[in-house]
Amino acid sequence: LRHFYKVEQITVKRKKFEKIFDPELIVGQRTFAEIVHPKSKDVLVKQNRKITKAVAKRLVEDEIKSLKVERKELIDKFLARGIVNPKTGEVIALCNSIITESVLDSILEAKISSIDILYIDGTTVTDSFRKTLALDKVNTKEEALLEIYRRLRPSSPPTMEVATSFFDKL
Repeated sequence: LRHFYKVEQITVKRKKFEKIFDPELIVGQRTFAEIVHPKSKDVLVKQNRKITKAVAKRLVEDEIKSLKVERKELIDKFLARGIVNPKTGEVIALCNSIITESVLDSILEAKISSIDILYIDGTTVTDSFRKTLALDKVNTKEEALLEIYRRLRPSSPPTMEVATSFFDKL
């Protein structure tokens, strides 16, 4: 997934979420909250405004390191890596799974310090690779060879030797 998608890092501090500022990813996004200068407390970007290249450049110049993220912004996003409770070893959510209210509650309960989410905006970046990988039930190279061979040659009984030989000849 990291090969096909950029990743946004979300940090968790005192049950609040913040997005690590990345000027490349922020351009074109809308702000859910005002962006305030950390020292002067001046409002740099008003709420619900679209970030332009000029605004992103100004935010870099003002040394903005992170942006506040509302909980509702994270709902229905997809994880770029799995999340495991460090104390119990329990899997909270798998890579490529959707973030729900219960996942966020579990993250806060387990005191996870950061999560990575896939940057998919629906206009410039499509979720087609993510969906394809979510549907793929094959776990090994051998299973993949047999499955593809079955689809290309449905009348022939698949064996590992036959499938490997078939691919080698391609």
